[in-house]
Amino acid sequence: MKKLLEKREGFTLIELLAVIVILAVIMLVASTSVSGVMKNAKQGTFRNEFLSLLESAQIQASIDQMNGDYFSGNNGEHCYKVSEITQFSKSGTYKGSVLVKKENGAFTYTGWMSNGEFLISGKTSSLQVNSDNITDSNADASEKCGA
Repeated sequence: MKKLLEKREGFTLIELLAVIVILAVIMLVASTSVSGVMKNAKQGTFRNEFLSLLESAQIQASIDQMNGDYFSGNNGEHCYKVSEITQFSKSGTYKGSVLVKKENGAFTYTGWMSNGEFLISGKTSSLQVNSDNITDSNADASEKCGA
């Protein structure tokens, strides 16, 4: 009987608890660093979608100009809701608008866009790569060009 007790194999309860505590600390450290990376990735995606919105508005304005709508004279402007820009495939996901101005034959594009988590307000296609232009906000972007 004594020999059976001496030949026990396996881990003690204290050893198992120590391993669990170590794993919990590792998971905590990893999750905090991963959450920052995930937020940066989401902001980058949001920024790219905003730039895609501005490009889609450029295409829409070109089509409207060829059809004689909105920009028939030398100067003019038009406010497009996200839902009105047919080339922008994510119109159901984002809210906002793009103001297109034609001055002396040159077009400028200024946009507002939100998705319930981030907000870009009154920015042009010169939006920088960093996320300084993206606000953490659940506010809706204006549906009518910042008005």
